[in-house]
Amino acid sequence: MFKLIIFDFDGPILDSLKRSKNSVLQGRKLLIKKGVPLKRVRITKETFIKYWGYPGYRTSELMFPDLTKEELRVITDCWVRNELKRKIPLVRGTLKTLRYLRKRKKVIALLTARFRNLSFHFKNYPLENLFDIIQSWRPSVRQSEIERVHNNHIFCNYHKPNPNVLNPILKWAARKGISKKEMILIDDTLVGLETARRTKIAFLGVCTGPIDSKNKWKRYGNLNGKYVINSIAELPKWLEKCAGT
Repeated sequence: MFKLIIFDFDGPILDSLKRSKNSVLQGRKLLIKKGVPLKRVRITKETFIKYWGYPGYRTSELMFPDLTKEELRVITDCWVRNELKRKIPLVRGTLKTLRYLRKRKKVIALLTARFRNLSFHFKNYPLENLFDIIQSWRPSVRQSEIERVHNNHIFCNYHKPNPNVLNPILKWAARKGISKKEMILIDDTLVGLETARRTKIAFLGVCTGPIDSKNKWKRYGNLNGKYVINSIAELPKWLEKCAGT
């Protein structure tokens, strides 16, 4: 039985893929207008599948390895600017699912590489009281740039897929008597899947990100369809059926 449910934020909870993807494509168009050769900004559907899930700038580096730092900044600036234009919707069924887990006395964690703009999204939805702990990435930036949105908000110098990224949550869970066998990570990316495998905890893939079908999860992640759901709206039934809760 799973006691601790760990959610990635973008994809499983925040339906941000469309806007983020459009921002990347918008930045790419700007670079082309500035004279950057097409071969240096070549992109495919597989590019998003393979590299989505890292922090924004690192994602851009992996997607466009031939761009300079200044050129990559064009893409990330579009990303940040477009995100703050208006609120991004939650994945349908998110609040209902989180409240269901609350009623079932599950421990709920949020694991995200975001360190900015979390408050922008949290102010739009009643999320804070639905998590027991939130863990964010702490990059090398000024302390004033790090946002806290929760009374139990911790930070880590590592990000997915480094297995050390889960150490703060694992230590916190251990103090509550929760073992690795009693926790599961819910994510929409191959980066999340790799993290779970390296950390040796259970994984459940959702199709509300770049990998939008069970077939793609099997093809790109070699993930058994039993461990894939269309969205977290299906999580309560999945837990009842597959986890014996």
